[in-house]
Amino acid sequence: MPMDPSYFSARVVSSRRFWAAGQTDGRWAVLSGGYEFVASDYRIERDGFPEPIIEIVAGGQGTLRLAGREVRIIPGMVFTYGPGVPVEIATESRAALRKYFLVVSGSEAPALLAAARIGPGSVAVLPEPQPIFDLLDQIIRYGQESGPARARSCAVTTEYLLLRVGQDAVPLGQLDAGARATFRRCHQLIEERFLEVRTQAGIAALCSLEPSYLCRLYRKFSQESPYQHLRRLRLHHALGRLQAGASVATVADEVGFSDPAHFSRAFQQCFGLPPSRARLGGPVL
Repeated sequence: MPMDPSYFSARVVSSRRFWAAGQTDGRWAVLSGGYEFVASDYRIERDGFPEPIIEIVAGGQGTLRLAGREVRIIPGMVFTYGPGVPVEIATESRAALRKYFLVVSGSEAPALLAAARIGPGSVAVLPEPQPIFDLLDQIIRYGQESGPARARSCAVTTEYLLLRVGQDAVPLGQLDAGARATFRRCHQLIEERFLEVRTQAGIAALCSLEPSYLCRLYRKFSQESPYQHLRRLRLHHALGRLQAGASVATVADEVGFSDPAHFSRAFQQCFGLPPSRARLGGPVL
């Protein structure tokens, strides 16, 4: 496979990306795409791009300036830029973005994006984003394969994804404003105070909400449960502590695992390597 495209950002903690998928027939193609967990200093500024780029936010927070409009980046957000559409994307260091992207091309691309209501310069939100994330993961798997069906598989699955986005996405600002504001408040509290609570009941108490309502908010506005959000933050904190030289047992206790073996299993499931290797400076997948 050829060298990475120059537009792939190096400011990422981990990624799954593909490129050089090739044209199908000139009408519709996916040129590249992937998933990125960005670094805390991630920022891009572009005056435009030769082909449309669709970005779908899986998690984290940040700021988007698109065609002169500035908005807050939230999980489930979908936006597109391309020729003549300037964009600036910046993550928040305490809640780094996790996002998918697809670079599309072909004579039918403008019509397909317009039908999905995400033409270049548009911003929308997916109230229930998980089915779209599942399709994006499938597209990445196709893109990373080899063989004659690679380009066509990416193109067909992306066309279906756009049909789903057109059905499911709503313009930014039309979601339940009160519920989203409550979710953002709770999400931010967990991001800031994740070391202070260890259970879902503790999260709900921190947010001054009933546990059942907090779970409904997360089902509506996130692909994680409140506890999964808390656990992810704790594991990423653990990674930093291990890389700074703290012992596995100490870090396990700090992030709420009374059993170091349970901590090791959770850590390896999250990062693809045991905590002992992370402590020795091993690469994180």
